[in-house]
This record gives sequence, C-alpha cells and structure tokens, in this order.
Amino acid sequence: MTSLSKTAFYAQKTIKYGILGFLLLIIGKLAYDLFETQWEKTHPTPLPSPTVTFGKLPQLKYPKQEFDYPGEYVLETSTGTFPQFTTQLRVFFSPFRQPNLLAFDRAKEKAAKLGFTQEPIKVNENIFRWTKDNPSGSILEMDIFTGTFKQNYDWLQEIDLFEKGSSPNMAKAEDIGKSFLKRIDSLETDLITGKTESSYLQYKGGILIPAKSLSEADFTKVEIYRQDTDNLPVITAFENQGIISLLISGTQATGKKIARVEFNYYPINLDSQATYPLKTIAQAWENLKENKAYLVSFKGNEKATIRKIYLAYYDSQEPQEYLQPIYVFEGDEDFKAILPAIDQNWIK
Repeated sequence: MTSLSKTAFYAQKTIKYGILGFLLLIIGKLAYDLFETQWEKTHPTPLPSPTVTFGKLPQLKYPKQEFDYPGEYVLETSTGTFPQFTTQLRVFFSPFRQPNLLAFDRAKEKAAKLGFTQEPIKVNENIFRWTKDNPSGSILEMDIFTGTFKQNYDWLQEIDLFEKGSSPNMAKAEDIGKSFLKRIDSLETDLITGKTESSYLQYKGGILIPAKSLSEADFTKVEIYRQDTDNLPVITAFENQGIISLLISGTQATGKKIARVEFNYYPINLDSQATYPLKTIAQAWENLKENKAYLVSFKGNEKATIRKIYLAYYDSQEPQEYLQPIYVFEGDEDFKAILPAIDQNWIK
C-alpha cells in the first residue's frame, strides 16, 4: 500500500469513527435528558415546610343548605381514580372592615352614589335600610361595616312595559355592570380581571326563568367573580352566582336599568399570606362520603356520580378572616359539593 493510500485509508477510518462517536454522544445526551426528566417527575424537589403563619384557621362559613345528601357516592372520573394534587397551598388574609365611628358616614356616601339621599332606617347594629319613591319601591340595604349591600326596585309593576328582546346582549350587559360598579367606586382590581358570566332571563308564571335567546329576554343577568388566585378559580357557595350579581333590563328610563344588585365583595390582601398543608384527596373523599361537604346543587336522589374533582378558593357571602382553598366535587345531575381543603389539624 502506497503512502498516499495509507493516508486515505486512515482518513476514512478517522471520519467513520468520528461520526460514530458524535452519534453516540447525541444518543447519550438524549438518553440522559430523558432520564433526568423522568427522575424529576418521579422524584420532585420537596416543597418547603408550610409556614402556617396565621395559626389555626377559622371554619368556613356556608349559607343554609337547600339540597339533601345522596345515599351513595360513586367515583367515575375520566381516569377512574383520584387526580393528583399539591400537598400545600397559600391562605390569604382578608382585611374586612371592623366596626368604627366612620362606618355610618361612609355608608351614607355610598348610598348617595346609588341615588339614596334620605335618612336610613336602622334594621340592626350592622344593617341600615334606605328607600326612595323613584323608581317605585326602591330599597337599599347595606351592612355599614363591611360595605356589602342589596339594592332593587319593584320592577314587577313595570314588567308589562318592558319590550321583549330589548335587554342588552351579554357583552353589553357586562360593560353596564362594571360601569355601574366604577361609578360607585366599587370596581376593585380583582373584579376588573375577574371572570364574568351572563345569561338571559324572562318573567313567566310569576318567576324569572332562563330565556332561550335575547329575543325572548326581559333581563340580562351578570355574575362577576374575583380573579383566579394562585391559578385556581375563586367560587361561591351558589351555583352560577358570583360575589356580585346584577339584573339588567332593557329600559332606558332613568334609574331603572339596574333592576337588582347583590354586592358581596370583601378585599383580599395577596401580600399577607401563609402556606398550609392540605388534607389528601383520599381524606377529602371520605369527608364527602360522610356528608361533611356543603352541597351547592344536586338534582338527583340516591346516588351521586362524581366525574370531576379540583381545587379552588372559597368566596363567602359573610366576612371571613382568610381566603382558604377548598376541594370541589362535580358530577351527574348537576351535583356540586365543596369542602375545606386545609388539613383538619389546622382548623379551629
């Protein structure tokens, strides 16, 4: 073999083994990355210990339950088992107003923005009632310490004057609702970015029922929720009802556009928070079977089939010191139940 042939031979060998070595390096790197990813999935970095800065938390407050518990609970999720959840979540302080000497004056200012300028009647230590004649039967009841209120007028006297289909469409109704809140200085940041839900209602048979379309509607109902917290929804104890609920008509008459308002907003301080351990989903499931959950809705009888389980935060109609996480169970026949997610050892 000539010197030139030897050089070519070794050059070919060098290139061949060089390419082979390079391919082995790539395969090795891919294998290592795959192993590392799988290892991280099966061996996640442990979370730091919960801070539990607020100490033991108060029990959640629910309204009176309207539904009977089923006799049996059956788990039929898409996977046939429980979802996986984190072991801890944050709890946030809710700095609701305490009784003070300025509360009544603040309440009168809010009432004036709502069009009620006469002196109110004292219902109890917290609740005051304002009335006015235009629109007819107008009533405002406000908790002067928390700022929550209910307002409505006797729209039944004028329902025959409402033109079917004149109610605002859903997008317009949501704009009207938020503009109303802004006018009375109650459109907080976590409401601006919060979820809204709208629906059409018609008055029939003495009650308001869902309308099939805008053309049949007498009102557009708007529900406003607080923005998601820690990427979890914030829900109430009522099906399809936010912390602010508005009933909006199609009339152009002054003061009659908003037929009814329920305002149950309490501020949350996202900077004042602590982490708390959660009960396991297995423990939550046992609590559900022991009828320790609050039933938001259920149209069935004996058996509740659970299709979906998730975590959320609970917004109460009553003032609570902390925004706490809950487990939510949903299933057939409009089944929905909620129960506290915090480990029972950290509940008073």
